[in-house]
Amino acid sequence: MPKRPSHPSRRTPAPHPLAELVGKTSAFLKHLGMEILDLQPGRSLIRLPVGAHLKNSSGAMHGGAIASLVDSAGGLAARTLTHPATVATVEFKVNFLAPIRHGEVLAEGRVVHRGRRIAVSEVEVRDEADRPVARGLVTLMILTQDRSAQPPREVRRRDR
Repeated sequence: MPKRPSHPSRRTPAPHPLAELVGKTSAFLKHLGMEILDLQPGRSLIRLPVGAHLKNSSGAMHGGAIASLVDSAGGLAARTLTHPATVATVEFKVNFLAPIRHGEVLAEGRVVHRGRRIAVSEVEVRDEADRPVARGLVTLMILTQDRSAQPPREVRRRDR
């Protein structure tokens, strides 16, 4: 991956209409404690502090929290290229590389493919020491903004 941005505490987040929209409407991101730090075309940067509510019985951040972070970073990176249309995850994969016990993690999502209907994002998750702790690959379906503008499903099938 290209050079990562400086530590978030030394950055001023760039205003982006999608960041504001997601910040207002995504109760799940808020529930977990995710913070969108930066959105650029085809890229996202999200911070997630380690909290007691995110730890597993071994005292490390739960894999489900990391997986949610990967899914969110990959999806937001893709949405920067499709907004106002949205995306839906159809598949994702996460490799856990090291446990995270304290501090915070940063997930950087980067779109590696954008087609007419499908986008694919790579996500790298790093800890405060800039060590990779997880990697993910997210496949997303690009949803049309106005589904009523599409022909009925039966018509679409006959045209194939």
